[in-house]
Amino acid sequence: MIFAETNRLILRALTREDLPRYTRLIGEWDVTQWLSRVPYPFTLKDAEKFLRHMEEGYRADRPELFLIANKASDAAMGGVGLHPSNTQERLPEEVEIGYWLGRAYWGQGYMSEAVAAVLALAFRRPEIERVISTTDPANEASQNVLRRAGLTYVGLRPRVGEALRGGVEVTRWELTRVVYERNERRKGAL
Repeated sequence: MIFAETNRLILRALTREDLPRYTRLIGEWDVTQWLSRVPYPFTLKDAEKFLRHMEEGYRADRPELFLIANKASDAAMGGVGLHPSNTQERLPEEVEIGYWLGRAYWGQGYMSEAVAAVLALAFRRPEIERVISTTDPANEASQNVLRRAGLTYVGLRPRVGEALRGGVEVTRWELTRVVYERNERRKGAL
């Protein structure tokens, strides 16, 4: 099941065949340390449990995770997801975007491409008025992705839930439908 395509990527459903590679990529400490909902070490058993959860969303036509795959080879590279906000300020009309990319693919613009495609999917849903994201304050690469995608930094917030790196605060970023549509019109995409 393909949800979106970009010049270099396919955003599609995670499958059982992807699990060994998926586990290897997300299981690297350089990747996992920045993620708030991923155990370390990440095992194949963790991946299988995660797949079962994702399949429920795929069947209900409410996918939460889009596997980032190379368009030429279909090889898994990372993941990007939209899920109910995990913040204290949770609102029903907002979703949170989260993402990760295997270390070998960092610094090549893949995540910016994937995030742009998922924002377009999010704002096709009429009930979504805001997309938010949170990052570890030290994760400058992730903050750069959000900035390029048009999200605005709104400040530090208390961390909700545990994270491998610890810390009690996260940076909060947001993009409203109004701002997204204005930005897309400027680019000529709407």
